[in-house]
Amino acid sequence: MTAMATQRKTKPPGRPKADDPKRSLASLKGGVQYSEWFDGLVEFSHLPATLLIEHALREYAEKHGYSKAQPRR
Repeated sequence: MTAMATQRKTKPPGRPKADDPKRSLASLKGGVQYSEWFDGLVEFSHLPATLLIEHALREYAEKHGYSKAQPRR
């Protein structure tokens, strides 16, 4: 009896690579009280945390005279 090699299964191609691949930009760490405050702010704003942070960064930049426009994420 001879052993035959099994055929390797090939993975189907995944999504094509993006022109501008996304990467993590920051990590926000804090204690329990800060986490509760932040979660409360997210609920109050009715925005996902990422959008809340994006809006806050844009507002800060405008208020402090940073003239470069915020690009789309």
